[in-house]
This record gives sequence, C-alpha cells and structure tokens, in this order.
Amino acid sequence: MLMVKSAGALIRHKRTEAGLSMSEVARRADMLLTRLWKIEHGEYYLRAEDVTKIARAIGCDPRDLLPADHAALAPMATAEEGTP
Repeated sequence: MLMVKSAGALIRHKRTEAGLSMSEVARRADMLLTRLWKIEHGEYYLRAEDVTKIARAIGCDPRDLLPADHAALAPMATAEEGTP
C-alpha cells in the first residue's frame, strides 16, 4: 500500500505543479473525479492504464508519476496503450 500512497502523492504534486485542478485532469483522462481523488489519496490501486491516462492529462512522462523504485513499470503502461 505504501507505493500506492506515494504514487498518489506524486500525482497530486505533478497535477498542482502543472496548475491543473482535479476536475480538469479527470476530464482530460476520461476518468471519474472520485476515482482520481481515491488514486491521489492512496485509496485505489493504480493500473498501468491509469498512470498513462493521468500522465497524458497532466502532460508528463508516466515514470514521473511513480516512485523511483517503481518507475520501471511505466514503459509497460505506454506499451499497453500502443504508443512507443
């Protein structure tokens, strides 16, 4: 659960750093606002698809949304979406 909470904190940090509201990121990511809130607060397990969608919505690399020791998982997220 620690990785989920720290990833949520990184997502919240990157979102606020980009000057985006939760509502805007949820809209851009085609995700329910409640789901994004739960992800940011570590109450929802992240899927590779979630990381990819949120990264695109924020405008960052998916690896930027994962703790350093889990960033190697991000290329799988991009591959699943069919992007290089």
